[in-house]
This record gives sequence, C-alpha cells and structure tokens, in this order.
Amino acid sequence: MKGLKGLAERILSALGEGAERVRAILVFGSAIMDEEPSWASDLDVIVVLDDGCSDEELLRAWLKLSGLSQSPRPHGLLGHLFWSIEKATGMFKTPFVCRERDLRSLDFERIFGTSKVLSALMAPKKIVLGSVLRTCRTIYGSPPKGLRPPGEREALELLRNLMTCFSLAFGAYFLCPLTGLALKYVLAALKWTVYAVFYYSTRGIRPLTKILRALGSRWPWPWPRLSREFLRLRREAGPMGPLLLIALPGVLNLHLAALGRREFFSRAG
Repeated sequence: MKGLKGLAERILSALGEGAERVRAILVFGSAIMDEEPSWASDLDVIVVLDDGCSDEELLRAWLKLSGLSQSPRPHGLLGHLFWSIEKATGMFKTPFVCRERDLRSLDFERIFGTSKVLSALMAPKKIVLGSVLRTCRTIYGSPPKGLRPPGEREALELLRNLMTCFSLAFGAYFLCPLTGLALKYVLAALKWTVYAVFYYSTRGIRPLTKILRALGSRWPWPWPRLSREFLRLRREAGPMGPLLLIALPGVLNLHLAALGRREFFSRAG
C-alpha cells in the first residue's frame, strides 16, 4: 500500500494546479491482485475528475499524466504507430482520466478514452468494466457511490473479446520482425484472453498465474505449453520462439472452449 500511496502523490504532483479537480484515484488489475510484475504491463489507474471539467481539461490532464506510463515503445515512426494503436484501443494508455459522471454511468468510451467505432464493434465492455470494478482500490479521494459491476455476461461480449485479442495478436506478427517490443501486444492478447474467459465463466477475477496453474494440463491445446511460454516472456522479454506459432490458435481455442462449455473454467475458481 505504501507504493500505491506514492503513486497517488506522483499523479497529483504531475497535475499541478489541476490536482484540485481530482475526486478519486483508483488502481485496478495486477497491482491490486499481487500479480507477478511484468515488463509488458502498464499502470492500471483511473483518475476521476469533477463533473465541471471540460473535454479540453480532461485532455490536458491526460497529457500531463501520460509521462507516468510504463509501457515501452520504439522510437521514430514505429513509436507513433504504437501510440496510435494504443490510443484507439485503450491498451497501454494509462493513467485513464474521466469525470465522475462517466464512471457513475459506466461510460466505457469516456472512461478509457477509446474509439467509439472500435468500442461498438469489438470492445467487451461488460467484461472489462466488471473486471475493473471487482479489483479496484481507491488510493485517493472517494469514487461515486453505488458503483457495481455490469450484470449479465453475454456470449456476444466474449465474441468481441475474441475479435479484439485475435486482431491484436495477428497484427503483432507483422510488427515483430521490426521490433521486439511488439511482443507486448501478443502478451496483452493472451492476458485478456485468460482474464475474459475466466470472468465469463466465474464472474470473478484472479491473478493470471493462479488461473493458469489451477487448470494446468486441462486447458485446451495449445495452452499446456503456451501458458509456460506466456509466463516466461511476461517475466522477461526475449525471443518469442514457440509463442509466435501457438499464440493465435491459443486465443481462438480458449474462447471457443468457453463459449461451448462455460462451466469447464469454473474449476479454476
């Protein structure tokens, strides 16, 4: 908790005079679940400003805080491509900045600053928001009252997650020959595959390592091997090796297994 308190102080310091508009700072995801640290992970933080903030003020606040992002990017034109992908999808774009009313109404696009078109087509909104609200911790201020995870877990949500994760991993294949940092997109696709399938099955969320180890060899092909490669490369970046060949079928097969038999994944709960 000491490290999280220091994070709140860094956020307020980076905002300067704008810090007086902050109503709450929420941390969610791996940092809260005591997950093993990863070079490919970023800060999972939502900074909530008061409802009087204009869109321009939100943008200025995000620009001030964007320097806190830990996500590695290449330099030059390739770095701009990475930034464009991350801005459109909301991945590796933290800290997220929104208004109180955005969080209160669970306005996905406003909270995560994503493209409205991509969100409508591909974002598994209820799965993401449910995962966030079930793991988040307030490290500064007070969030809006009455926040609760969305209700029904629909198969359509998991199909959208499949589209997103498959597209992310597939696109990374073309970037990997240009930069090893594209590995983080493959790892993100695998991470959100595991999280989304587990949440769809159990309506809960746990650290990746615990989910993967709980099922062990009962995962569908190629996950018994893919899970080991996945955890190895999350700990330390290196040559992709077998991961490059089995990531895409891994993303596809795990989603299809959950859609076909949801209760199978409850064994890890």
